[in-house]
Amino acid sequence: MKKKLLLCVVLVLLLSGTAFASGNQHNTEVDTRCNLPEVSVTVPSSAEVFINPYKLPITIESTETTAQIISTPACIENQSEVPISVSVTVTGTIKEESDMRLYSYSTQDPDLALTSKAAFVYFEMQAAAGLNQASWDSEYDLDKHLVVRSGTSRLKKNIAVIAQADQPKHFGVFRLTGDCVPVPRYPWTEADGIEVEIAFTFAPLPVWTEVP
Repeated sequence: MKKKLLLCVVLVLLLSGTAFASGNQHNTEVDTRCNLPEVSVTVPSSAEVFINPYKLPITIESTETTAQIISTPACIENQSEVPISVSVTVTGTIKEESDMRLYSYSTQDPDLALTSKAAFVYFEMQAAAGLNQASWDSEYDLDKHLVVRSGTSRLKKNIAVIAQADQPKHFGVFRLTGDCVPVPRYPWTEADGIEVEIAFTFAPLPVWTEVP
């Protein structure tokens, strides 16, 4: 009860003080500023992709694989003080001397019985604690991946969320993967191949953002 009484006295004094000063006006100007984080990201300038139609064993960075579409390890590193959202645009181009095609669906469906020289290639990115720490998906997922098409650019917003620099998952590991027709009507040659341009866009996120 004593605490409540004291509070009432303080309020009365404050109100009295305000009334007393009402005849002398004083102004306070408040300058509001928006505190924005600086986004700092390291992005690799190049990577390699191999088309391996006959599923021969290939060793990449001490890891052996027989996948048909294989890319060398690559990642971006978030050096910012906040998490970031990554959007990506990929543009595919068939090499000038190649007669191959890029499909928007897997070539492995036996019901299709494909004989064209074609490949299905898609982009995948995951937040990870290091270059070789990603847990890649076993198959294509429309909601998570981005198909590479020839002669056109395709965008996927918010393809990954990467943690801030002082957290484990501050790397965005990415790859190109997929499949291809193993024995097309016109055989694969060394002239076959694609060039893929990958453009990244980054947006800062609140520090409490969850990183999958």
